[in-house]
Amino acid sequence: MSQLPEHPRPITGLSDTGVIWLCYILYALTPFLGGVPAVVAVIINYIKRADARSGNGNALLRNHMEWQISPFWTGVILIAAAALASILLFLSGFGVVLIFPLWMALLVWYAYRIIKGMLAINDGRTVA
Repeated sequence: MSQLPEHPRPITGLSDTGVIWLCYILYALTPFLGGVPAVVAVIINYIKRADARSGNGNALLRNHMEWQISPFWTGVILIAAAALASILLFLSGFGVVLIFPLWMALLVWYAYRIIKGMLAINDGRTVA
């Protein structure tokens, strides 16, 4: 029989920056895998944001969680608006050429938010 240590080491989870990186990766995968990774990431954001708001919260964690939550909800609204605009443009016939630039602009905005956040957390600073 093996002996267990008298005081086993506690199991520790991801560090604060590890959680932030996990969420950024999930958000980065979203355009390729649909909305599921973003929904998982925003749930993690809300749970960890509550921890960060507690008395011993980490300002860096809180800043990045807010940075990640904001474009999630803005993105939901913009995607709904872009989908409606795409339908209207498609039905009008002459606006079909505007559909692709519309969705590309949304994708560029989304990529900017993710990349800016990743660069900031990599440098250990908050996102402005």
